[in-house]
Amino acid sequence: MLMNLETCEWDERLCRFFRIPSKILPEIRSCSEVYGYINDGPLSGIPIASCLGDQQAALLGQMCLKAGQANCTIDDGTFVLFNTAQEIIDSDHGLLSTVAYQLGARGDVYYALEGAIAHAGSSIAWLKRTLALDPAGSDSMNNSGNGLIPDGTSPLLASFCSASSPVPQYNDAKTFVGSSTRAGVIFVPAFSGYYTPYWRYKARGMMFGITLQTTPQQILFAAHEAICHQVREVLESLANDCPTWPRLSKLIVGGDLCEQPFLVQMLSDLNGLLLERPQTSTPACLGAMLAAGLATEILSIDQFRQNCVPPTDVFNTAYNSSQRDMKFRRWKMAVDRCLNFDSVSESDPVKLIYGGRDPDSYVRCSIPGSVFIVSSFALVVVAQLLKQNGFG
Repeated sequence: MLMNLETCEWDERLCRFFRIPSKILPEIRSCSEVYGYINDGPLSGIPIASCLGDQQAALLGQMCLKAGQANCTIDDGTFVLFNTAQEIIDSDHGLLSTVAYQLGARGDVYYALEGAIAHAGSSIAWLKRTLALDPAGSDSMNNSGNGLIPDGTSPLLASFCSASSPVPQYNDAKTFVGSSTRAGVIFVPAFSGYYTPYWRYKARGMMFGITLQTTPQQILFAAHEAICHQVREVLESLANDCPTWPRLSKLIVGGDLCEQPFLVQMLSDLNGLLLERPQTSTPACLGAMLAAGLATEILSIDQFRQNCVPPTDVFNTAYNSSQRDMKFRRWKMAVDRCLNFDSVSESDPVKLIYGGRDPDSYVRCSIPGSVFIVSSFALVVVAQLLKQNGFG
């Protein structure tokens, strides 16, 4: 927040605005150089040679090194980074301009546009923990030992994908997918406001379309769909901010939740994109390793690409555009209610009834027709009077 993106130095105007003396701030360095050495313990003498943010490290570890490449990391939250090379793009659609990486003190600075989604895995964990939603026992769930969750999986994934509350497998959930679509459940996890692209801190989470027949599986399914719809909002913001760039056709995904083939396939279906999922749950570690290897000159980018990049799983969309757009339109209607939650109160019954819509819109829409009818009637009356007075 205090760094000038163009100079990569502390911005004196921002420091004065926040009343932070720039002299107390640390030196800004590239993300791939030797900063010092460990001077104690069993690792004494080992150089400290890389320092990156989690999402930037994942971008680097998944080899999104060219302009126009993007990656999506889904953990507690969801983050989409779009490499813009040496170009700083000021977003008009709710994205954040940020430094992606600089490989070496004399290397070029690469920038990115970032979309931030506050709740992904945390919203699913909240549903299971707070509302005690347990999909166990459903015919559309796989509770066998050879299910989606491998041995040694991450604590986050295991926390809500345990044997007692498994996650549906996509290939075994065709009937479940259809019933969830027909049920029309929509869950908007705006627990702490809504981030990209609206940045509305007063927005609140809501659930729509529940009935007495709604099942825990359908609510959890809607929570997974919410992740995918929010990613689409970010991708649409990218397309609007970069209208002259080639449209994104492939997205590289990673993170704990992407260990579920069910979710990755849903993400592909609802966004109409080819997805590549490297077979690693820690792409950020690969990025940090690459930066350290370059700084210590024991690894090159070509060597990393040949020897360290894991194989990938590919997911193609199974939806047509009309299916995607129909579900997304319903999602946008639900989001609009969440964004206007703070403007609706019991003390304002008009807003409460109309749900944030303009209550006078119907009156205004009737004005042209009313004017036409009244003016036509007036012309008829005038014509009759003129005829009676001999002007006809």
